[in-house]
Amino acid sequence: MDYKLYAATYCPFCKKVEGFMKENGLDQKVEVVYVDKDEAAKEALIEGGGKKQVPCLYHDNTWLYESDDIIVYLKENLL
Repeated sequence: MDYKLYAATYCPFCKKVEGFMKENGLDQKVEVVYVDKDEAAKEALIEGGGKKQVPCLYHDNTWLYESDDIIVYLKENLL
């Protein structure tokens, strides 16, 4: 998958993005990794994006933060 969503199981903003993805059938097109369960994912997020904020969507060498911005980006690029 070319899209990766960095998320945390406890994050309501992550759940918002995940809910949008599920409702629109995008959960099969975007890999979700949980930084609170996967230390390597957490390190990749910090190293690549420069901060540990979630949700964060990685695609095409771009690190996108903020749930509303991620949803708009997914609408424009995957729907």
